[in-house]
Amino acid sequence: MKNFTLNLRLAGGMLLALLLGVQSVAAAPAIEELYGRYRFSGEYSAVDMMTDEPIEVAVPNTTDYEMVVLPDTAANTVRILGFYGFGNGIAATYDEASGTLTCNQEAAFLSANMYMDMTTGMAYGAQVSLDGAATGGLGYTFTVKEQDGAIQIVASDPMEAMYMSYETGVMATLVYNAGYILTKEDVSVTAADAAGDYSFTSDDVINTTLADASEEFDLSVADAGDGKVTLDGLFGIEGAVVCDYYEDGGIIVLPDTFRYDNGLYWGQMTLEVMAPEYGPYFYVVDGRLTTPANFYLYGAFDEMLGGAATFSFIGGEAVKDGSGIAGTVAEEGEGIRVADGAICVEDGAAVAVYDLQGMKVAEGVSRIDGLKSGLYIVKAGDHTAKVVLK
Repeated sequence: MKNFTLNLRLAGGMLLALLLGVQSVAAAPAIEELYGRYRFSGEYSAVDMMTDEPIEVAVPNTTDYEMVVLPDTAANTVRILGFYGFGNGIAATYDEASGTLTCNQEAAFLSANMYMDMTTGMAYGAQVSLDGAATGGLGYTFTVKEQDGAIQIVASDPMEAMYMSYETGVMATLVYNAGYILTKEDVSVTAADAAGDYSFTSDDVINTTLADASEEFDLSVADAGDGKVTLDGLFGIEGAVVCDYYEDGGIIVLPDTFRYDNGLYWGQMTLEVMAPEYGPYFYVVDGRLTTPANFYLYGAFDEMLGGAATFSFIGGEAVKDGSGIAGTVAEEGEGIRVADGAICVEDGAAVAVYDLQGMKVAEGVSRIDGLKSGLYIVKAGDHTAKVVLK
């Protein structure tokens, strides 16, 4: 009788909860489940810092692009990298109990790859930064939840980035409204599938004062086991770099700091700075490695330069040998061309267009219109070409 009474009370409590609309709350994902590749969506605008008028800014992406979430060095902290299509980002602390991420770092560089040529007076590159010094930190909060079986990271606050182009002099505020979303993608690539020999070409070379490095080089990837791969040949420099590998997402993550046997290095070896410089990374996509990241290589101090000789570039793509892409990349004009802002293919061939992360963005026959400005991979029949829409 006692058990019957207890069961009756429990049943009554459940019924009352249903009548009051009380529902059980699903537990937030564990921090390890957050690591991987995401797709960004959000409302973007840009404002001229001098006139407060809307302005067009040559950022790599504004919405519908890929980002990564990776572990940071601090406990319960992740890196959220790739905002606006640049490679860097922010670190945020995860509270699994509440399913929230908070970022209170003082500042962050989304991109800081720039160079002033003292001999010509020409400047190259741009700086994109987040500054929370006036408010005691960036103060970003994100809600982590599952939606339709996928992890989503939803921003509670807007993001305002300061953009300054050293080439054009444009100064602007890049704005994402509150509510932008990162949705985790279902991508899995084994380290064995990522391994191989690749040919790399960068998207945008910034600084070439370090003569020992190159923006075009052969790159070898080997499976080192235990969530590691090695990269040999980066910058055209001989020497294997041990990298973290995330099968969930197909992501190769280089170390924050590294020094070659010849003394060349990247990362903050001795300098304490306000905003961290995170290690670059590659996406593994269909026989290619693609990256939006900033790559820097530093040499010895040069008296004429007044600093270290440097080689740097932003973004790029490596094509795997024997992938069916290598050796068939055509220059624009060999059946694939750009005309009046459209991608055109001769002989009525079927054409597929991909972004640099390997996502198909358009397909059709003979002509593709309506794509935004940027760099694309175009496949038509037996030919593959890299084209730029302006």
